[in-house]
Amino acid sequence: MTSLVRQAKLQAFTAGCVAAAGLYVYTKRFVAGVIEETSSQLPGYVAPQRVEAAPAAEEPWLGASMRAAAVRRWNEGVDAVFKPVVAALSRRGL
Repeated sequence: MTSLVRQAKLQAFTAGCVAAAGLYVYTKRFVAGVIEETSSQLPGYVAPQRVEAAPAAEEPWLGASMRAAAVRRWNEGVDAVFKPVVAALSRRGL
């Protein structure tokens, strides 16, 4: 069992890491907001326009040959894992 001092050090370290990560994210967002606000006040500023993404074409994630290879490898893996189990059960008559 770990000593109480070691547990306290671990908890303090974890809390420090979480606080540092939170401070980093907060500072990054704050600086980005200040930069955007300041740049919007400059002459010649053009507001960024949102561009909507075009709908993606309906393509399968895997092609037919990739899908067949994945199925073949899956079946080989299942056979490699469960063949000894099936052989042992059949020897026992189960």
